[in-house]
Amino acid sequence: MVAPGNATAMAVLHGPTGVGKMLLITTMSLSFYAPVVVAVYYANRHSSSIKYRNPSEMAFVAMAAYLNSLARFVGTIFIDDISCTFGLLSFGIPLQIALVGYVLTERHVVLAFHLTEFMVNHASTKPLTKQRALHWLQVFLRPRYIWIERIVLHIAWNIPPILIVFGDNYTVYAGGDCPAQLLASVRHWYLASFAFMIAASVALSFQISKVVDNFGLRQAFQTGNRALVVYFFVYFPILVFVPAEVVYTYHLDLTINVAIVHTLLWIHIVRPVSDFFRASRTAATSSMFNGTARVLDAFLHTPNGFQAMSAFAKSDFMIESVIAWRALVDYRNEMPGHMSALDIYNQFIAPSAPFPLDNVVKGTILKRYAIAFECNNKYSIHPDDGEQGAQYFDVLLDAIVNKILIEMLPRFQRHPLGAGWFDFLRRHHTQHALDKVLDDTIGQAKQSQTMPTIKSAAISRSTGRLAVIMTEGMRTSVRDDDALQDNVTAHSEYPPPFGTSESVAVDRIHETQ
Repeated sequence: MVAPGNATAMAVLHGPTGVGKMLLITTMSLSFYAPVVVAVYYANRHSSSIKYRNPSEMAFVAMAAYLNSLARFVGTIFIDDISCTFGLLSFGIPLQIALVGYVLTERHVVLAFHLTEFMVNHASTKPLTKQRALHWLQVFLRPRYIWIERIVLHIAWNIPPILIVFGDNYTVYAGGDCPAQLLASVRHWYLASFAFMIAASVALSFQISKVVDNFGLRQAFQTGNRALVVYFFVYFPILVFVPAEVVYTYHLDLTINVAIVHTLLWIHIVRPVSDFFRASRTAATSSMFNGTARVLDAFLHTPNGFQAMSAFAKSDFMIESVIAWRALVDYRNEMPGHMSALDIYNQFIAPSAPFPLDNVVKGTILKRYAIAFECNNKYSIHPDDGEQGAQYFDVLLDAIVNKILIEMLPRFQRHPLGAGWFDFLRRHHTQHALDKVLDDTIGQAKQSQTMPTIKSAAISRSTGRLAVIMTEGMRTSVRDDDALQDNVTAHSEYPPPFGTSESVAVDRIHETQ
């Protein structure tokens, strides 16, 4: 078939047959694990090993990449049954979506880290420029704006290949009879797009601080980027210097394409899912100390404990939880210089709050406080003029502590920053056990004490010596001495030397006599 216009035709390609076709079908069948793993990944998107990877966006990117590889398989196996235009766009559009989405997802991680940095800086100083940057960064990271940006960029990035494919009437060509000029134009665009996205992704990976490696984010993106660079330097010379007939006959492009897709799937989807199940088993069988609200509160009240937890919360993207905890505890205990109720609302609950708790506390709890403060504003009532009391934010404080206990503390225990937690926990449990033993001993002693033992203990305290272990004869002698002493005391003008309940009772008995 003659190519339209000045397009030149290349040798007609045909679909694989025999063993080659069976190998392609088998390989395609083995790749069906991908949507299952992506579904598991998305279903557990709230787990600690997954939720900070932007799971919704990453799952979308993973499915686009999988559809790209699936389209390449189908287009290769059934090349005689599809048109040239459909064959090029069926894998090209998912490829573009996957590339753009991957870079945007990585950039989202970088911006989330910078948002945490802004929060930390804002907690110490409050320059106006930083406040504005923090506000606009929070606005930009809202899901609505992120998805609007994604849709616009995906559409814009897919316009060039669509214009190339529909630049002439190529629909009359079969999949194996595409003009060489069309294939070259599409190939050059995809290579340029691939190179640009790799460069952008590598640049972004260097913007992720090392502390973010708490969840393996930095390692995952850098490993993925290194793999992309290697694949590109293999892919580029093959597509540019190897004849097209050889590339398509031996399916070299298909092999590299599938390798790229499944490498990224294993790094960003399969491995986090594996970490999730491993963490679940560890949590079920671990002998690690479990934190309680009381112990956590005591730990955070120590300077080293609060500093370690704050540093970890920064890498855990939960710095707002620790900052809010400090503010609410100071308010609860009425510490000097604590925030007012209105300040707490503006810092943590208001729509433009620099430390929003939307990802920390249930929306119903925040809405409760928001309605209360909005009503005060509506009727021109200053929030601090009310009678909230020190317990006003207890519900919010309990929710934050519960979040730290359930989600952050288990990971903090396993992190190097949490090394001091175990030392503190051992000291706390030891002190608690000693206090309990001491309380029990004192309680038993109070119940078993009589006048002889009380006086004997008093004598030992006054002399600084251990009390004598009394024999039965000594006890009889002491009882006789006590009886004599009681008779003397009863007729004495001085009160008994011991202010015990037993001595008071003796006084009252003798008074009645």
